[in-house]
Amino acid sequence: MTTPSGKSPNVYRLHISQSAFEVTLAAVHNISLRNKRHEALSAVLHEAITAYSTIPRKVLDDLSALHPVRGDIPIIAIVTSDLQPGFDRIRSELKSLLGPNCGTREAVIACCLLVAPAI
Repeated sequence: MTTPSGKSPNVYRLHISQSAFEVTLAAVHNISLRNKRHEALSAVLHEAITAYSTIPRKVLDDLSALHPVRGDIPIIAIVTSDLQPGFDRIRSELKSLLGPNCGTREAVIACCLLVAPAI
């Protein structure tokens, strides 16, 4: 799979907790209702990366409350090459604010919380 620019997207295979999974479902649900069509997790990531320059304190608090987000439920998160710098920015911001154990999994869940605040 390649993007229109001819570059392959980054595919992240992650395992998340039940509570983190519920947040991903709420985010996909919210964006699907808003766009009036079924959307995928990649649409949630796209919206979060392009719409937010910083992570609001509430999202950081909600993400902390979900810890640990690692679990047994497998998901696949796809980040296109044009959005990768923005995704890396979110991941870096989380690491600097919440500690070095924040990585890709936490960045994906933070993006979901940006689109669908904690349920």
